[in-house]
Amino acid sequence: MTITVSVKFPTGGAFFAGEELTCTLHFANTGHAIERTNALSLPSPTSPTFAAGPYKYGHARSASASAKQLGNGHALTNARAGPAGKSMHDLRDNNNDSTAQKDDVDSGSSVDLPSDLISPRSSFDFYSIGGGESARPSIDLSSFLPPPHSSSAPSLPRKTELLYLATVQFIGYFVVDETMINGSEFDSIRNRTLRSQPNKAASSSLSGSFGFFRGRLGSPSGDPATRRNIPIVSTIPTILFVDLQLQPDEKKSYTYKLHLPNDLPPTHRGKAIRFHYNLVLTIQWGLSPNQIRSTNLPVRIFNHVSSDGSHPVYDLMNPIMMTNDPATTTPLGEDETKKAPVEGRKEQENQRKAFFQYVESLLEPGVKSERPSEMTRRESEAYSASHEQRTCIAIVSRLVSQSKRGYYDIGGADGLVARLHLLKTAVRLGEIFVGCLVFAGCTIPAYQVSITLESVEAIEPSIALKSKESVQRTSRKIHAQHHEFCANTARTSFTLAVPSLATPDFKTTGVRLQWHLRIEFITSKDTPYFTINRDDRHRQSQVAQELSASSFDCIIPVTVYGSANELGRHMYSAVQTFTVP
Repeated sequence: MTITVSVKFPTGGAFFAGEELTCTLHFANTGHAIERTNALSLPSPTSPTFAAGPYKYGHARSASASAKQLGNGHALTNARAGPAGKSMHDLRDNNNDSTAQKDDVDSGSSVDLPSDLISPRSSFDFYSIGGGESARPSIDLSSFLPPPHSSSAPSLPRKTELLYLATVQFIGYFVVDETMINGSEFDSIRNRTLRSQPNKAASSSLSGSFGFFRGRLGSPSGDPATRRNIPIVSTIPTILFVDLQLQPDEKKSYTYKLHLPNDLPPTHRGKAIRFHYNLVLTIQWGLSPNQIRSTNLPVRIFNHVSSDGSHPVYDLMNPIMMTNDPATTTPLGEDETKKAPVEGRKEQENQRKAFFQYVESLLEPGVKSERPSEMTRRESEAYSASHEQRTCIAIVSRLVSQSKRGYYDIGGADGLVARLHLLKTAVRLGEIFVGCLVFAGCTIPAYQVSITLESVEAIEPSIALKSKESVQRTSRKIHAQHHEFCANTARTSFTLAVPSLATPDFKTTGVRLQWHLRIEFITSKDTPYFTINRDDRHRQSQVAQELSASSFDCIIPVTVYGSANELGRHMYSAVQTFTVP
């Protein structure tokens, strides 16, 4: 049995919370054909079966010999009984008492065989007759010989494969670092979740999908390491199909759609806490417990973004356990699988025609009499009507494009060190922060500047086991950095790229993630040069060998949203394929 399962995510396995998770599952019977074994073991002339001496009856197998024994290549010595039920040795002993039969053998005539062993093909003279003395009869063995070998050898027909059951379940869980967060605060959630799971028999009857958290979160007799996993969200298994029969080379496809909750935290791999999401596909192809397979398909979740740029706050102590089935599954036929690309091309063609009609309407003489404000109003109404349902991708794109520039004066009580100009204070994953530092006109000279793009985790004091400074120092992650010697520099620019696999800003009741730019300066109040010679036309200076330097840093908060481009979406493979079993 070889069933190839392919799961395709249309958005590269990345989805926003509050929107729809969609995937297409393909099941194909790709088992290879089994070539029929035509090798048949025949005894050699020197074998005991064909001992010296004439035979009264020369056929090697009785009419009761099964075709299965012939197909498996059993030697002809396995059945040597004659048509009368006597063995060949008995028939050979009676050979000397029958002169007429010996004369028939000497004359080279063929032996009469039963009608069920007669072949329409010509007889095969197993032993040549010569010498004029004791010659062996021609025995018709053509019915036992394999057909001539050819490139198109017959193959046994591939059987239809049967899959009893397939279910899909969406789950999410998080893991905390118990050296930084008090893990005992979440014991009540683990116990409540374990008690809410069905019994073992029920989980086995439904392909083991209900028992995922029993294995993931641990059980009294399970691995203690799995008890670190704390649930975020869990749906009941959605039945994809029951008793699916696949003919050879046949393919069946299904779509799975699930509306995600709004307050899910994003996929995150931090130091203090980690968030993971999986789509669990369970397939059963037999009644044995060993004939059930559960596969975890990782997906990436971005936190939901409201129109004002805010994010929902997830409650770590209140996991989302869906008792009703919110997902929908739809079988796809061959026509329906080709329908989506055709509809996409039609939509593009309609948009193109509408654009040309709009351009032609602008070129008409009657349009010139309209006021520009009237045309702008109509275009705005058309845009709003076609974008009533704004997605998170569109909201993030609007927020980033409308992000204001940032202007900051950096200094202290002693004076101004530099002026910072940021092109944007909010970007998406995979984009860059662009800025410049202006040193001209500042009172305190700077000799070196270091700019780093960082993210840190902050833990609520009620569950934290370390101080705020220790947590920030431990969870600090540097994503990009820029270093420059800036003595006698009037202005310098920098770019810092946000990694596509990073995590956007999020906030929960226990842990939150913050992004910022850390700018560190090395400054000195002393004059780095002193004059050693001066006249009316020239001045000769020398660099001081030592300076009393000092350093200070500042933090500029920035905002990072989930990525809407393809580079940031492909954290996991868009198509995941495996075989069953």
